[in-house]
Amino acid sequence: VRTTSSMSEILFKGVIAALVTPLTPAGDIDVPAVQPVVDFLLARGISGLYVCGSTGEGLGLSVPQRKTMTEAAIKAAAGRVPVMVMVAAHSVDDACELARHAQAAGADAISSVAPPSTPGNFDAALVYWTAIGAASALPFYVYWIAATADKTVTPERFVSAMKGLPTFRGVKFTDTDFFKFQQLLAHGTPNAVTGPDEMMVAGLAMGSHGAIGSTYNVHPALATAIFAAFHANQNKEATALQWRMNANIAAMIQLCNCKERGTNIIAGLKLILRELHGLPVGQTCTSLVTPMTADNESALLAAVRGNLE
Repeated sequence: VRTTSSMSEILFKGVIAALVTPLTPAGDIDVPAVQPVVDFLLARGISGLYVCGSTGEGLGLSVPQRKTMTEAAIKAAAGRVPVMVMVAAHSVDDACELARHAQAAGADAISSVAPPSTPGNFDAALVYWTAIGAASALPFYVYWIAATADKTVTPERFVSAMKGLPTFRGVKFTDTDFFKFQQLLAHGTPNAVTGPDEMMVAGLAMGSHGAIGSTYNVHPALATAIFAAFHANQNKEATALQWRMNANIAAMIQLCNCKERGTNIIAGLKLILRELHGLPVGQTCTSLVTPMTADNESALLAAVRGNLE
């Protein structure tokens, strides 16, 4: 277990990969496949892991499967980078069970989206998050998603309410309203990282401590180069690298049919990891992802080949 000190510590910074979950043909967690994926990412500068989130197909997995993936990811990281586990579930009891397990397994933090049954309701989310936060002593991060956030809540009210949770540490912000993001920081959010991969530079410009994203699984070297260039005040270089990365992202959005369902991108991520990086991550959880056509698979591989490093 890594040591996490004061609640004002910036625990997650740099580029954090929203880790894919390797699956066997039977749909079980492919535990031996987790280590090579984590090693691949860390060798390219990834500075943290986000486990069992949307990219990790968490809500499509059973509680035992999520526990298995959590344990495998923590073991693979071996204390080299911090690990945050997304514990939200349709049942608050399951979410609390996952929070307790994450702590026992050696995670560095837990995270939760709004309750799946009541999106867009901050009062309901606060009750849900309070229960999860009380179940574990780990630092707690809210996963702010534009589609499920309560749009009537101001950043000031959000931060004020969240400070009532003793373990609240920060926000994973997957939204394009960067003024709202900056205001979350201004009102005292200790650790805030942005989610839209295609807008990493914009998030950094507004004060983000880092970026958590799905596509960092397939082009981690590009993502970490953007972060390094920005912090070296090489803004033109950071922007040029963002454009390169966005060419990959645009191809994935189109060819994975992400307009139908955002999680469809997972099929493209796993395809690229299998075919271009040689990592046996298996297929996807069919309840969350529409499989790609063979033509779209070929087109995606052609589009990104040579632009991943």
